[in-house]
Amino acid sequence: MAVTWSCKLCMQRNSMDSDQCITCGRRADWKPRSEGEMEVYRRKDVAVQRAVRPAREDADVPRSDAIQSALSILLQILMTMMCPVRFLRMDEQLRVQHLTTITVVNGPGLVWINPFKSYHITKAVTLGVLDYVRVRDTMDGSERAVRGPRLFFLGPYEKLEGAGQGVSLTSMQYVLIQDKQTGERKVQRGPLIWIPGPREEGKVMNGVRLNSTEYVSVEDSLTGARRVEKGPCIWFPGPYEEWEQGSGVWLSSTEFVTVQNTLSGDKRVDKGPCVWFPGPYDQWTKGASASLTCTQYITVVNKLTGASSMVKGPCIWFPGPYDSASAVKEAIVLQDDEYV
Repeated sequence: MAVTWSCKLCMQRNSMDSDQCITCGRRADWKPRSEGEMEVYRRKDVAVQRAVRPAREDADVPRSDAIQSALSILLQILMTMMCPVRFLRMDEQLRVQHLTTITVVNGPGLVWINPFKSYHITKAVTLGVLDYVRVRDTMDGSERAVRGPRLFFLGPYEKLEGAGQGVSLTSMQYVLIQDKQTGERKVQRGPLIWIPGPREEGKVMNGVRLNSTEYVSVEDSLTGARRVEKGPCIWFPGPYEEWEQGSGVWLSSTEFVTVQNTLSGDKRVDKGPCVWFPGPYDQWTKGASASLTCTQYITVVNKLTGASSMVKGPCIWFPGPYDSASAVKEAIVLQDDEYV
């Protein structure tokens, strides 16, 4: 059994090897001179203990906060060493290769980079007003055209197929566009800036300027339909149209044209004075009327009906669409004593 001694003040049991109380620090041979003195010492010790304990607890709080801050800083340093930090500029893009996917992060910004994954930083494409790029998606094979002005970032699975500049068209120009994949054609008129699509190619041409006496005979090569466009105007063809430009026929007051419609077979006669324009299916011949004096006449045969008639002067005679006239003949002048 261990031998101990008890403090006379705090009654703490101490080892015999210790010559002081482990609680109040008084020596083993200390004795109070009176009972009142002992009460005073006890009160002082209680007050000292109450004052010391909170101070120690308050001192421990900053110490624990400092330890936590140090651990946090150490953790950040370790993470920085393992995962480097990179600041992306406005025109930079981070491309990260994962196991089966690719992710992208566009600048500007601060990014954490996993050193165990493959990555690289690329520059964005700066496009001006006339610039464009063609982009292909390697996942689904789709293509698209991106036009400026803009700062363009590629998607995670996109690749640049080409770049170029658009074409500025005036109000007198147009572009004939053909899709190389489908063969479809279309026409876009100026003024505009034309940017070709991913599978498009185009040819820039000028519109046809027509004055008041000019026309174009137009045929749609896809449907076979025909039409005539008259001036004055600036004419633009359709995507499948072929045309031939011509001038109208000036007819005086004694001139005419005999017209036959090749689609229906009908005939007609158009008289002057005018500027005459043919129809889309018209074939025509120009002729002059017959001016007859009071002693002249002609014989007219209608080729459609076979009927024959005589036209006497004085007059200006225009034939009908099916009329065939003889030469102008002179009438016989009979005196009072003559006959035929």
